Amino acid sequence: MSLTDLKKVNTGKKQKRKKVSVDAFINDAVNYAKGKPKVVSARPSQSTVNQEKVAKKNYKHATFTLNQQAIDTLQLLADETDLAKSHILRILLGSDPDEALKQRLLSIIDKKADQ
Repeated sequence: MSLTDLKKVNTGKKQKRKKVSVDAFINDAVNYAKGKPKVVSARPSQSTVNQEKVAKKNYKHATFTLNQQAIDTLQLLADETDLAKSHILRILLGSDPDEALKQRLLSIIDKKADQ
């Protein structure tokens, strides 16, 4: 099983582009020439691009084998927390600093073990 198999499927809708009238586009082109675009922008601002680069973390793909009990436990955690399985693994392995979430996951595992 690889981490790509554990990836949570994104069911959200993609953002739709705003529909712009021809007149609004032309007016924005004039404003763009003056350095003041209002409606349409050809590319994202430099600060947005820099924020995306900073937010991106370097993860490497890993392949590993889990027994059925571990897979079932991971599925239970994913169902109860609405987190991706790979995110749950990162939390439990310590690469995510959210200690409260880690304790919540461990308490769910303990409850399952008591049953």
